[in-house]
Amino acid sequence: MVKKGIVKKLIGNQAWVQVINEKKDEPEIQSSSCTCSSCAGCHTQKDFFLVDLNCSVQLEEVIELHFESYRLFILAFVTFILPLIALISSLWISRNMLNSLHKWGLVLSFLAISLLFTYIFDKFYKARVRVVKVLEKDHADE
Repeated sequence: MVKKGIVKKLIGNQAWVQVINEKKDEPEIQSSSCTCSSCAGCHTQKDFFLVDLNCSVQLEEVIELHFESYRLFILAFVTFILPLIALISSLWISRNMLNSLHKWGLVLSFLAISLLFTYIFDKFYKARVRVVKVLEKDHADE
């Protein structure tokens, strides 16, 4: 998915970018409701992203962002469907076990292994937002 955004703050090799809402005829830029000096972690920020920079940008430049949505689908599958598959398969494997302690031990071990795999997968397989190109600089306040 490709969106446009405006660079609001530069933080090292990352940028704090506000996504432009293009649902109307003219792009509408929502104002920030944050009053503190560090606006990168506030939950009240709507349509703001911390983006890794692979090219040089300046403040108030309009940039094109690429959201890796296919990775979000893969992460959602691993997070929600894989533990469910592990649970159902472990129940199916243990269907003929007579000792309920062994049965539920097997079920819980399958579920724990799938959740551990999900945790490790989530740490190393992140969906990122990338800067594709710099479109224009906003000259409104010059």
